[in-house]
Parts: sequence; structure tokens; C-alpha cells
Amino acid sequence: MKAFEVELSGEVDKALARLAHAYDMWRCEQLWLIVSDEAKAERALKLVEPRLRGSFARIRSRVVVLGWEELHSLYTALKQHAELLKKLAKR
Repeated sequence: MKAFEVELSGEVDKALARLAHAYDMWRCEQLWLIVSDEAKAERALKLVEPRLRGSFARIRSRVVVLGWEELHSLYTALKQHAELLKKLAKR
């Protein structure tokens, strides 16, 4: 299971608290923190890293910080192969 938190306000602590809650409740294997742009992704990573060594250490290995543009780029690239992906994912 995966959990996603989209953070637009810049309140990284609240975003991490929500991701930690998702981990505690559902034991999500991956916790994704999506931020509004690449510059914010770098900034968020700098803000997140010390917190993942402290208050949120239990989720440290599970958190991935990703910029919205990178996520959109992935979506755009995969969209053109949607039918093939459906076939590959089918059981």
C-alpha cells in the first residue's frame, strides 16, 4: 500500500504527520510527499531530512519527496502507453 500527501502550503511538519499517521494506521510501504515544483522538492527534502532523523525516524526509509512537474512528466509519458500498461498489469 502507498500513501500520497500533496503539500502546497509549505508546512512540511503537518505533511509528515499525516504520512506518519498513514503508516501507523495502514502500514503503508511507501509514503510519497508531492510538492508543487522542483525547487520546492529540493527545499522540502532539506526540511524533511532532519525531521526524518528525529520525530519521524520511524518512517524515514519509506518517504519519497517528488516534485509535481516530475510526477506530471511521468504521467504524460505513461499515458501514451496506457493500453499496453493495462495488458501488462492484467492478472
